[in-house]
Amino acid sequence: INIPHYEVTDHLPTIQAWKDKTILVYCRSGRRAWHAEQALMAKGIKNLAHLQGDMLGWQADGRPLVLAEEK
Repeated sequence: INIPHYEVTDHLPTIQAWKDKTILVYCRSGRRAWHAEQALMAKGIKNLAHLQGDMLGWQADGRPLVLAEEK
């Protein structure tokens, strides 16, 4: 589930239900993801992974982008 950084606090009940799973945080370049990560950690959600390089790094590595409908 992709949750925009500005809606993270609105979705806390859903996210807290996943607190035992690793939650991947990313954005285009890293700044917004960092803010979302800080907000989640402040609410006690610690099992976070920040995508190294974010989407710019993902694309620079030539990794594919696939929409869920295309699976």
